[in-house]
Amino acid sequence: MDLETLLKEAQEREASDLHITESAPPIFRINGKLLFTDYKNLSREDTKDMVYGILNDEQKKTFEKNL
Repeated sequence: MDLETLLKEAQEREASDLHITESAPPIFRINGKLLFTDYKNLSREDTKDMVYGILNDEQKKTFEKNL
């Protein structure tokens, strides 16, 4: 699973938010309510890969600095 796929699904479901957290499955907020997905719990590596996939090098450095 990748971030682009999750964002497309969020758009299709008309979700206002997508929650991506380590040790939990992706969660959509729809009409103010959290909808847990049937996806597997995300690992630290999963979440890092998703975030790093949309950041440039400078943003990655800032992200790592502020962890």
